[in-house]
Amino acid sequence: QAEGALGPKLSLEGRGLVGNDNTGSAGYSTDLSGKVVLRWNIFDGGIKSAKVQESIRRESEALLGQQVAAREVEEAVKVSWDRIGRQNELAGAYANQLSASDGLVSSYREQFTIGQRSLLDVLDAQNTRYNVQVQAETATFAARFAEYRLLAATGSLLAYLDVSAPAQSDAYARDLIGTASIEDTGNLPERKVRPLTLNGKLDLSKYTD
Repeated sequence: QAEGALGPKLSLEGRGLVGNDNTGSAGYSTDLSGKVVLRWNIFDGGIKSAKVQESIRRESEALLGQQVAAREVEEAVKVSWDRIGRQNELAGAYANQLSASDGLVSSYREQFTIGQRSLLDVLDAQNTRYNVQVQAETATFAARFAEYRLLAATGSLLAYLDVSAPAQSDAYARDLIGTASIEDTGNLPERKVRPLTLNGKLDLSKYTD
């Protein structure tokens, strides 16, 4: 559009005059005329050329910003996915260790009852079990947080929580330039809204490829 201003402008102009005594002489007269006009500003001091360059720079900046945002989203998805796997693996290891600690505490209590273990031994075993439980819960909720970060990075968090986006988030500019949204590309499966729950791991298969 900016480059179009550099070229000539072709327009069609018409004029009509109908009535009595319109031309300086008595009587009814009709005067119709039409012409094709070509206008071309050969030199404007470089104003239009500067506007073209400015439009090119703005478009380049917008494309660069879009590419940067895409890379940031891709990086966030990779980091979150990797963190989910590592934290779930860590939580599983702590769960096994917690099960062993439960058995150790139970055994120490029985031995304390018959005088084979001291109270200090029992308290030490209970303290160990408590620390392992804290670490297991921390790893579990770290994995949960990473799952929500993944949903946020893929633009699926609001749909998962059944929350409507604010009106100012409407991407009206995308419609103006004809850029397809993620849903229009067909890269993601249909999303189904489910209530928020903290009792188990999230099923992310319906939100990621």
